[in-house]
Amino acid sequence: MPLSPTATRELLSKLGHHPRRSLGQNFLVDANIVGKSLRMGGIEPDDKVVEIGPGLGTLTEALLQRGVEVWAVEQDARLADHLTASLGDAFAGKFHLVTGDALDLPLAGLTGDQAVTDFKIVANLPYAISTPWMDRVLHGPLPAQMVLMLQLEAAQRYGASPGTKQ
Repeated sequence: MPLSPTATRELLSKLGHHPRRSLGQNFLVDANIVGKSLRMGGIEPDDKVVEIGPGLGTLTEALLQRGVEVWAVEQDARLADHLTASLGDAFAGKFHLVTGDALDLPLAGLTGDQAVTDFKIVANLPYAISTPWMDRVLHGPLPAQMVLMLQLEAAQRYGASPGTKQ
């Protein structure tokens, strides 16, 4: 269950963390959005799901509770430490977290020895990386499905006709 706005602020304070605008940090506080993302993604147990910028782990935990194997990349080391401490043991073998830049790791490490087939992406993408990240994803193994939460301007840019201002 997502944290309320108040609980989110309290947890961030406890962690000594202030959202960094440079990383486009926004935290999910709406259970309806999380549920809708899972439904739109057709999330089933044993799916492989890539998540970009899991933050406090709201969407991550919902995915893991569904029996999904999650591959996540988080650039903020403090949040990555929190995720490891709060989800690592409970979901060992199902939760794979790398600390790094999603532009360098667009599939959060789901490559190399892994058979990159039949995976999904469910993410709340930071505005600043949405276009370059999508470009990298489209040049690699393609997911079976993507559900992306985007800032309005990024979504408009994705759907824009060529040659327009958007």
